[in-house]
Amino acid sequence: MCNNFTFFVTLEYCNKIFILTVVVISGGEIVVGFLQVALGGPLWGFVTAKITLFCLSRVFNDALVEITITLASTYLTFYIGKSRLLQLMITELSF
Repeated sequence: MCNNFTFFVTLEYCNKIFILTVVVISGGEIVVGFLQVALGGPLWGFVTAKITLFCLSRVFNDALVEITITLASTYLTFYIGKSRLLQLMITELSF
């Protein structure tokens, strides 16, 4: 996970620095972005895992519902983390 995480953060900021030359990035912005990815992704994954486990604990012996909840929650975790929570998708699915 460390290699993927390091690559993602490095790629994101190299893209902002070298390709989007209009944008000026300070060291503080890099630290804040790093903390968002390093702490926000696992926190989002943990919260959605707790919600998924709560939903699964309410279902007894219904395989179709259990599979649907598991797949839907995995997709929604990724989608919401990617589009709404500032691209935290690398670390959120590690839980």
